[in-house]
Amino acid sequence: MSNYNDEADDEEDDFEVTAVDDSRYATSFHVSKHYIGSIIGKKGATKMRIERETKTTIKIPKQGEAGDISILGPTPANVKAARRRINIIVMSSRSKQRPTHFISIPLNTPDIMRNFQNFKVRDILSYPDLPY
Repeated sequence: MSNYNDEADDEEDDFEVTAVDDSRYATSFHVSKHYIGSIIGKKGATKMRIERETKTTIKIPKQGEAGDISILGPTPANVKAARRRINIIVMSSRSKQRPTHFISIPLNTPDIMRNFQNFKVRDILSYPDLPY
């Protein structure tokens, strides 16, 4: 059982929900194609569960198509709840991904070496109580 509360962080949402008409609200946003499978789930189960629990309709671009995910629901709160759940799935999937790039930053430039020496003298060696 999850303790996640969809209404708990409404004020922290930094996305726009627009009124489509008097009884429908929508938002759309881009999600990398790498996460679409996680959002849909096995045989569409994850997408259907989010739609059922938040009373929304989620439209996801078909494989090979470009476009945004769009969410349509009866209230702004429902739309925000669905989007938050999708964001959680994306963040979870991203954290499980293996690194794809390696960044090498040269640390042997004169400027960096001088600043490191200053740091050692000023911030480390000036405290005799520190264990070395």
